[in-house]
Amino acid sequence: MIYYNFITIILFLVIFILILKFKDFKIENYQSESTTLASTTPSSNPTLDCSDITNNSIECNISRLMKDKRINNHILQLLKNSTNTERRGRLNQNNENISDFLENTMKNKENVDKILEKLRQIDSDSDEKLALYLEEKRKADKYITEFTDSLIQPNEDSAYILTDSEFVEKNNQLRNKLAEYYDKIKNINKKPFTKNENILILKNYDNNLELNLVDVDKKIKIFNEYKNLQSKLYNLIINDNCVNFVDKYNYKFEKCNEQNNFLFTVNKIEDHRIYNKFIRYNNSSRDYHTLEGDEKGIEYPFYIICPLNNNGVCVTYEDNKIAFKPIRNNPKQRFKKILNSNFCSY
Repeated sequence: MIYYNFITIILFLVIFILILKFKDFKIENYQSESTTLASTTPSSNPTLDCSDITNNSIECNISRLMKDKRINNHILQLLKNSTNTERRGRLNQNNENISDFLENTMKNKENVDKILEKLRQIDSDSDEKLALYLEEKRKADKYITEFTDSLIQPNEDSAYILTDSEFVEKNNQLRNKLAEYYDKIKNINKKPFTKNENILILKNYDNNLELNLVDVDKKIKIFNEYKNLQSKLYNLIINDNCVNFVDKYNYKFEKCNEQNNFLFTVNKIEDHRIYNKFIRYNNSSRDYHTLEGDEKGIEYPFYIICPLNNNGVCVTYEDNKIAFKPIRNNPKQRFKKILNSNFCSY
């Protein structure tokens, strides 16, 4: 075995040196002697004649080595062994990978089985708790029914009759409550203390609260393109005083006079086009504030109340108070005309 290994090493060294030294070596020069001797016609290719055993040229030595079956078989055996070793290594590695995969798969399966077992346990516990809850609820409902059925109201079987003193006391309590309610309503919508009986009563669409306005017998045209649209001017009356509009954040209740900041326009809105004109009057309005048509839920005609000095804002009635806000599609800003007040102060 050592002999063969030594020969193999020498053989590879010789071949490597020859390859480096003789780059232009041509394999067609190494034809067999029998072929050379049998050829009767001269060939254009050069032939190698190594029949002379004393010929120790490099070409002949290579030719002799290539024809040595023992060396060739040994080289082939070495190549087979190397190939088999490499294949066995790959097979072993694949087997190890498959074993690791199977082991991880088994571990994952065990974990999944544990999770499923826990879920089944949770479902079982939930079913038990639900059944227990339903049973307890059934018992509670039964107890409540029995309790209410057996409950006897103190006055159920007897007439509810008050004595004279009890009746007077209850009656006084009721009258006091009605008086408090009347005072609150009266302060909100008090009849204006004026000799001018030409009073306009407007009721808010959102909360049905009322406002009182006194006609000053003047008219004004807001938009030139609507020639027939003329708004009448009024004083807005709150608690026996007129509203003095300074700006939308500042207004006062003072004695009425003829200054413009005491005057308000009552504008009749008959369709969405006129409504949009008033909405666009305010500089803060945008396209999405306007209406595309006569929307459902808006009853035409209705009225909006605007200060003469600023027709871009209008009276907004909310939380039992008035405020001045930009005109929008807001039911708290829309009013309808009524002939008689709903309050007993008129």
